[in-house]
Amino acid sequence: MKVLVGYATAHGSTRQIAEHLGARLSRHGLATEVADLGHVVAPEAFDAFVLGSAVHGQRWLPEARAFVTEHAPELAAKPVWLFSVGMPDALRFPLPALAHVFQPPALVAELADRVSIRDHLVVSGVIRAEHLPLVGRLAMLVLTRGGGDYRDWGRIDAWTDGIARVLTTLPAVPPAGGGSARSHHGPADQGSPGRRRPAGATGRSTARGGPSSTPGRREGRPRGRPEGGEEGGQGASGP
Repeated sequence: MKVLVGYATAHGSTRQIAEHLGARLSRHGLATEVADLGHVVAPEAFDAFVLGSAVHGQRWLPEARAFVTEHAPELAAKPVWLFSVGMPDALRFPLPALAHVFQPPALVAELADRVSIRDHLVVSGVIRAEHLPLVGRLAMLVLTRGGGDYRDWGRIDAWTDGIARVLTTLPAVPPAGGGSARSHHGPADQGSPGRRRPAGATGRSTARGGPSSTPGRREGRPRGRPEGGEEGGQGASGP
């Protein structure tokens, strides 16, 4: 399972969150690539997507919106999670609670008709006065608790772990050209069909010195022992 953690950032806060997400998904055994959405070359090579953007003017950044629009066919066929990095937790009470209710659907409204979204996380980033225009600085003085790092890493980790639980239970994507289930069997299963024993002959094992021509001489043998070599391929289809 190969996962793209893509991001669009303005001042680096969203990139750091994406890198943290990618590292945590990798610890769950997932092959993960973290990349700026403006530089992703082959999205069709990935099996799942975790995409995020900084929020400016209550919208994702242009390069993030453009990526979803341009690659909607590939995204529509794969599991997709979204995360938005804004400033809801920097707002004065009771605005954070309202922001967490009304902002998430508004941010992805223009994307939801292009892709099927598994989940959408809205978190706060790093707020600095020097990153804002004059109007933004005035709004920060009136509406927020001031600048600072408002990233909730515990919440981000819990969300990431939920993604990993889903992806590690999904079936593996078959290779291009179609894989055959025979590739999971050893050479012993690829012999001539005419040499296969009937279903009723599974109790005779060569590990006990070869098959007996007189069934009555093996009455003391334990019954129900599985054949060696017939079970080896059944657990090979992992995520």
